[in-house]
Amino acid sequence: VLKQPRYETATGTVKPVHESAVAAKLLAKVLEINATASQVVQKDQVLVKLDDADLQARLKQAEASLTSAQVRSEQTKTEFGRAEQLKSKKAISQTDFDAAQAAMKSAAAELERATQAVTESQVMLDYATIRSPMSGTIIDKRVEVGDTVSPGQILLTLFDPTHMQMVASVRESLAMKLKPGQLLPTRLDALDF
Repeated sequence: VLKQPRYETATGTVKPVHESAVAAKLLAKVLEINATASQVVQKDQVLVKLDDADLQARLKQAEASLTSAQVRSEQTKTEFGRAEQLKSKKAISQTDFDAAQAAMKSAAAELERATQAVTESQVMLDYATIRSPMSGTIIDKRVEVGDTVSPGQILLTLFDPTHMQMVASVRESLAMKLKPGQLLPTRLDALDF
């Protein structure tokens, strides 16, 4: 009995393995776009700059509050040190000593809060400069200079053209016979390949 090979066909599409949609993380006006469709970009390349004037101002306010909190913390530490010396000489009441200690703890907490506010302001400011998450090619640009974008809004889409995959749907009975890494013959009609 002569065995004839049996062929099954499945229609599929070629898709990138790595594709990324770049979105805004804050509400702001687009000041600059450094990307166009079909442009090749490198990882961490600046793609979009958003208006950051209010974020810069917020950072300066946070830094000023931090400086004030640092001065207050140092002052209360010094006052508490004096209170400890006076207490050891029985020259201060327990109430005044407790007040100095509470002021020092409160100033330390305020210093921590001010430090966190500066860190948060710096992170928010970084959101105004949108960088490429990977090296690749821009395939879709959805905003223009002057547009106002909101958090989660897709600005650009890019993919890595060096890593492509074919995605095809096959019958379940056929899929059960396939194994990971198995080589299968394919044909790309668009490339006559």
